[in-house]
Amino acid sequence: MFKNLNKKGGVFKTSSANTKRKQHIAYQNYLIKKQIEYMNFYRNNSITTNRRKINEKEYNRIRNLQRENYIDEFNVANKFLQDPKNYSSIQRYNGNLQFGPQLAKIVQNDTKFTKKDLTIVLAIKNRSKRFKIFIEYYNKFCSDIKLIIVEAKGNDMLDRKLLGNNTKYVPIDIGKKWCLSKLRNMGIQHCNTKFIIFSDVDFIYNSLFSNHIETILNSKDVINSFIGLPIFESWYTFDHIKKKVNRNIYDEYGAMYLCESEMIKKHKFNENIKGHGGEERELQVRLKRKGIRTKFIKYPNIPIYCLHYSHDMKTRVY
Repeated sequence: MFKNLNKKGGVFKTSSANTKRKQHIAYQNYLIKKQIEYMNFYRNNSITTNRRKINEKEYNRIRNLQRENYIDEFNVANKFLQDPKNYSSIQRYNGNLQFGPQLAKIVQNDTKFTKKDLTIVLAIKNRSKRFKIFIEYYNKFCSDIKLIIVEAKGNDMLDRKLLGNNTKYVPIDIGKKWCLSKLRNMGIQHCNTKFIIFSDVDFIYNSLFSNHIETILNSKDVINSFIGLPIFESWYTFDHIKKKVNRNIYDEYGAMYLCESEMIKKHKFNENIKGHGGEERELQVRLKRKGIRTKFIKYPNIPIYCLHYSHDMKTRVY
């Protein structure tokens, strides 16, 4: 490693005895430094390798587990999440918490808003099978809340016979590239209620959402704010390239956002953001600059959440 150090013209080559002694000390320190670097590299690399082996072993074990049918999967997930014995074991991995605090309690307002003052906006493309499950649970728990569906033109369009009287359907051609912001902004444009909530097709509603959403609408915290409702995984999620488990079953990850319609009509989502992800974070940064805070509801202190019908990235086909 160090065979070139004493060649003519090298940093340690000198005719002065005093300088030679100094250079010898420097050389010894250099060796020690390199040895420490090598040891640290070896140690860290060994730790990384061991972790990788553990992750891969866990990945191989879990990926072969048989998932229940979606009805049983959701029933078991809701039963687990709503059992007080399991509250301490709930894991939270919401990276968006950097944009605002978690609210363990909310202050009620004197207003009397109801579900009629709320609209759910669903942006979708090429997800007809998942939509059948989404609409099943929407009809079961949220049919008294208006629903706006903005669907991008694709090769797997929705069966519009599934839509009820409280649903507005808006088709749009956005080209080949997926742009969630454009679809959501179209939904915002068609919304005429006081409040709006942005949903993915993988969000599965339940009785707690239905029973407590009006409490959120009538809280002081929802005024001039961007409210994040907790989302819990219904199953494991995987990274098949790195061969690891990304999130465990029933972990909280991400949020479903609710806000006043007039506020979001003013600021909107950035349509320059293509693909999937980033549009909510970019909006939160802009809102923060305007003095509009993001606030995250903490479950179970405030008993409201939705399930996320867990999937791998390959499930998204646009």
